[in-house]
Amino acid sequence: MKEKPDIAAITLGVIRGELALSTLTQIGIEISREDGSYKLESGNFDVAVTPTAFDLALGIIRYTSRKKDELRKWAFFVLGECGAIDLSKIESHPEGEVLIDALWEASFEGTIKREVIALAEKIKLAQG
Repeated sequence: MKEKPDIAAITLGVIRGELALSTLTQIGIEISREDGSYKLESGNFDVAVTPTAFDLALGIIRYTSRKKDELRKWAFFVLGECGAIDLSKIESHPEGEVLIDALWEASFEGTIKREVIALAEKIKLAQG
C-alpha cells in the first residue's frame, strides 16, 4: 500500500526552499502559467502549515539565488495557498511586514531587495 504524502512536511519544505516546487504535485497542488501570470490549483486541505519568519527567511535565501521565474512562482505559492499556509506567525514577527511585502514584490517582479536578503540572513543566524 502506498503511503500518503505528508502535506505539512512537503509544504514547509517548499517554503524553506528545501524541496523543489515540483514536489507540490505529490500533494495535489498545481501551479501553471497563464498569460504571463501564475494560476494555482489545489484541493481542500485539512492541514494548515504555520511557517515562522525563520522558515520564510530560509526560503528567501535559497530562492534569491535561483531564476527569476522560479522566485516569482515560489512567492506566488506562499502567498496564494491560503488553504494550506497560515502566515499569522510571520505577520506577528517584528519584521513580518517587511517579509510579506518582499513576497509580494517577488511574486510580481521576481526580485528581492538586498536589505531583505540581509534581514533573512540575520533571522537565520538568530535562530540557528
